[in-house]
Amino acid sequence: MGFQNLPQLCRQLIAHGLAASTPAAIVQQGTTHAQRVVSADLGTLPARAAEAELHPPTLIIVGEVVRLRSRLAWFEAARFEAETLAARASPAQPVEPETLRSTA
Repeated sequence: MGFQNLPQLCRQLIAHGLAASTPAAIVQQGTTHAQRVVSADLGTLPARAAEAELHPPTLIIVGEVVRLRSRLAWFEAARFEAETLAARASPAQPVEPETLRSTA
């Protein structure tokens, strides 16, 4: 629901006191292998999301916490490591979940 109304949501947040420069992000299919993230500010997030051709399900995040994304990019690193381990595993020796957790 929030995604379809993203332009109005951002306009209303700005109209009710948040600065247009407030950091914001939209996460499509969060915590899955198909996760995509677009970061911007409230003033430009709708246009950036449209350019990226995002679609639901999404999560919208607003506030200073968005600036921590690069420092807390654990998901991208864990996904890369899990995919690398899975690619190395032979069919006779699957990668155990414990192995994936210990590398994250």
